[in-house]
Amino acid sequence: MMTKKQMQILKFITDYWNEHGYCPSYDDIGRAMGIASRSGVHRIVHCLIDRGYLKNIPRRARSLVLVDNPLAK
Repeated sequence: MMTKKQMQILKFITDYWNEHGYCPSYDDIGRAMGIASRSGVHRIVHCLIDRGYLKNIPRRARSLVLVDNPLAK
């Protein structure tokens, strides 16, 4: 089960991906969600990774990758 904030961030990442063709940075996510701390964004994003909604590619900028149709889960 996702928290409300996790769902909002996943929706933002999905919408951003659909509009730009790549995932937003942690700073982009923080600004859009009103989270001042990059570590706060990191914590929520890594919860989504642990739950299988996102994947992370090590050593790459904007390294988040959406799992197939993550909002359908």
